[in-house]
Amino acid sequence: MHDMEGSTEGFWSRARSLVAIAFACVLLAPIGPVFFPTREAPFRADVILVLGPASDSRLLFAERLIDAGYSDTLLISAAVSGPGRTPLIEQFCAKTRPFTVHCQQAEPFTTQGEIGWLERSASGQGWNTALVVTETTHVQRTRLYADRCFSGHARVLSDETPLSSLELPYEYAYETAGFLKAALVSRGCA
Repeated sequence: MHDMEGSTEGFWSRARSLVAIAFACVLLAPIGPVFFPTREAPFRADVILVLGPASDSRLLFAERLIDAGYSDTLLISAAVSGPGRTPLIEQFCAKTRPFTVHCQQAEPFTTQGEIGWLERSASGQGWNTALVVTETTHVQRTRLYADRCFSGHARVLSDETPLSSLELPYEYAYETAGFLKAALVSRGCA
């Protein structure tokens, strides 16, 4: 009888360990796509979209792409108030430049809403190609929405801004939750 209790206890111990390992694997699975997305090279595009928040690093990266001849039109998803508002964005958008700049707060001000704004703008302007600039942790989820909601060809690029060790856990949790939302809740287009 004692041997049977020992084998039952051993079974449940192994089962708990396997469940814990499986749970850890599910939690850690997004690490690759979040922190190490596939890098793609830019191509000549009709428009470059900077996703919000329109940080200095994203704006500078987009300007470098324009200076290198990848496009002559820039869309900036710029929050005019509240979360995601970038200081001095109004001045950036109002400045006269040798290329076209459109600044607007996408409705809704989400990745899905920003890609929806790109799609509507592209339809109105006859654009078929886009480069989309965001941060590294946001590249894969942006690709998901671009593939789902943009009828043209888009390539999503990272501005390559490094994250601090304090930002890493937040970005991991935020993007993992964003992927779940995209898969389970926000399955359509804005």
